[in-house]
Amino acid sequence: MSTEITKQALTLDKFNELKDVYLTSLKKDFFLNSYEDLLNTINSLISISQNAIEGITEHNIPHCNAFDIANTLEIAKQLLPYSESEFLDLLK
Repeated sequence: MSTEITKQALTLDKFNELKDVYLTSLKKDFFLNSYEDLLNTINSLISISQNAIEGITEHNIPHCNAFDIANTLEIAKQLLPYSESEFLDLLK
């Protein structure tokens, strides 16, 4: 959905409808319970990748390679809550 929706009064029913469309990152079967958990997990994945890159350049991490780092960063990208940010843009 586009954020180019005409500004209109946001009723509770409309809010609930939009919430169901946009707030999709946290699912009942997902291992994260809150958006704070989600952001902390993304932060951890990025930090691990940064440390791995630094370790590779210093030859300190023998079981890590560029492929592992790329896969970890891809997971972090997939976890970013884009639909939620679009929803928040609609609310502002």
